[in-house]
Parts: sequence; C-alpha cells; structure tokens
Amino acid sequence: MKFFAALTGALLATSVSALTLQPAKSVQKTLDDDLSVPGDNPLQYCAKPDDNILKIEKVDLSPNPPQA
Repeated sequence: MKFFAALTGALLATSVSALTLQPAKSVQKTLDDDLSVPGDNPLQYCAKPDDNILKIEKVDLSPNPPQA
C-alpha cells in the first residue's frame, strides 16, 4: 500500500513537471493597420479604440525606433 502511494506520487510529479517543459502555445497575430496609433511611431492599439474614454490624436517618438 505504501509502495502504491509512493508510485502514484512519483507519477503525478513526473507528469506535472513534463507539462511545464512544453513550450507555450500562444500565437502572436499581426494586427491590422487600422489599429496603429497616429503619428511617427510603431505603436498599435490592442483593440479598436472606438469606445475608449481617452482619444490619442498623435504620438511622435524621437528617436524612432526607441533606443535602450
């Protein structure tokens, strides 16, 4: 009985650790051009800004692209 409990625990621990080794299956999508923020920048909205409270009229970055 103790052997069965130890074996079950070892199998569960192995399966959980194996799941963490798999790469994440998130896929990044390229956003449409209509979601880009106006101005000289590489910024893009995450979703359509139709219902946003704040309206961004223009964003100019200098230097573009930003440097570290």
